[in-house]
Formats: sequence, structure tokens, C-alpha cells
Amino acid sequence: MSSGIASPTGSSSSAGRNVRISLTNFDENRKNPPFLTSPRSLDACDRQGLRPEELLYRPSQSFFEKGVSDEIIQMRYEHYESRRKEKLAHVRTEYRGIVAESNASQRSLKDDGGNILTQRSITSSMQAEEEKLNENMRRAMESMKRNMKDEVEQILLSEFKTELLYQAEQAKEAEKRAREAAQLEERRRKEREWEAVKA
Repeated sequence: MSSGIASPTGSSSSAGRNVRISLTNFDENRKNPPFLTSPRSLDACDRQGLRPEELLYRPSQSFFEKGVSDEIIQMRYEHYESRRKEKLAHVRTEYRGIVAESNASQRSLKDDGGNILTQRSITSSMQAEEEKLNENMRRAMESMKRNMKDEVEQILLSEFKTELLYQAEQAKEAEKRAREAAQLEERRRKEREWEAVKA
């Protein structure tokens, strides 16, 4: 994925080239890209079907939307933060697995005497890498499906909450109008009684 990788120009890209940003020193509050530059960290994001931006913290005010109640905004913030922490935990676990795989692969390329392995061993290793790649692609697709499902659920939940709040406001307004109408009718009744007494 290209998101979060330093561009060839600009001060931020210079910083990205000078300092490798991985999931071990990832700044959740970083405002400007690049957010990650470590190949293994970016690979971990790819395997989980995530963009580095999805791992960044967002304050509750960033969810503000005109006409949307504070309750809905807070609900969106809490949902995002919960999912963000889950994603960060998953991608860091993936990252540790990639590091372990890389270390194991480097060790397996040589035997105890430091000699290069046979062609058969190399072919077997390549097949294993291909199988691992296919598995990673499958997991990435599953992760993308989960993320899409979560986003749809969040939208539906937000709309449902908005509708409930709207209905509650409408019910309050109807109750208020009924109470005012009853009070008006009571005043008129008393006025009629008073007029009858005077007559």
C-alpha cells in the first residue's frame, strides 16, 4: 500500500528517509505523513488489509458533523477508538510474526557449516514462501471484509440512534402540545363557568 509512505519531495519525506518509522516506534498522534516507513511494518498493514492512517488516534471533536447530536458524535468516537486499538494490536502481532519469519528464513538459508543449502531445499523454501503469500492474501481479504462490515454496522447504528433521538424529540414535542392544549381547554372551561356565574 502506498498510504503513509514518504513522497519524493517535501520536508516530511526527508524526515521519513532519515528516521525509519516502524510499529515499534509508531506515533499514534502523528499529524503528517509518512506514518510508517519500515517495509516490514507496511507489509504487516498490507497483510491485515489496513492503511497506516487507520492506526492514528482521532480526538472526539474530529467526528463533529453539523446537525449531529453530541451523543452520536461520542458514539462514533468510541467505536472508532475501540476498533483502532484492535487494529493496532492485530497489526503489531502480524509485524512480530513477519520479523520472526524473516529471522527464521535467514537462518534456514545456511546449514550448520555455513554452506548454501541444496537446490531441493531452496525450491522447497520457495514453495513454502508461495503458500505463505497465498495465505497472507487470504487473510488480507478477510480483514478487508471485516473492516467493511464494521463500517456498515457503524453507519447503520448511527442512523438508528439518530432516528431514536428524533422520535424521542417528536414524542416530547407532541406531549408538550397535548399538555398546552389541555391547559388551554381548562382555562376556557373556567372562563365559561365564570361567565355563567356572572349571568
